[in-house]
Amino acid sequence: MASVRPLGPEDAEAFLKLRLEALREHPAAFSADEADWRSKSVEEAALLLSGARGSFVLGAFDTEGELVGMAGFQPNDKPKLSHKGILWGMYVTARVRRQGAGRALVEALLNRARLLPGIRRVNLGVIRTDGGAGRLYASAGFQVYGTEPRSLHYDGTFYDEDLMYFEWEDGGTGRLP
Repeated sequence: MASVRPLGPEDAEAFLKLRLEALREHPAAFSADEADWRSKSVEEAALLLSGARGSFVLGAFDTEGELVGMAGFQPNDKPKLSHKGILWGMYVTARVRRQGAGRALVEALLNRARLLPGIRRVNLGVIRTDGGAGRLYASAGFQVYGTEPRSLHYDGTFYDEDLMYFEWEDGGTGRLP
């Protein structure tokens, strides 16, 4: 079982390495592009991990302390949309998949997002061909509210994206059961 904690600027190098791995190994699963991220400096990654405006990135670490998974949260800064945010960049390296790291990241992200003032909903998009990720999100309580056909285009192929949301039923704040 992986341990999960928020990533800070001191984790920038490991984060950047894992982010590039995710974009290289599964380019169709992310709207971000590996070439764009390859040009980012460790300093730019550190700024992203600084937690500005309520955003955060969580990291999953193996027993040796290596970063093996990540998930980011970005709240919406528009007043009429400030009750929700986006889960982005979810990735777990292949050697630890199906060992609980993904589940731990999603649960920790939901628990932390729920504590942010005004946040009541978390949205995400997952390509339809990534059944494992879709099943993980569904098992954590996310529901599909629509599908965007041909949402992503990579290497001559279009990918449909399921749009999912998690909303706290009680509308209050606090930790998940």
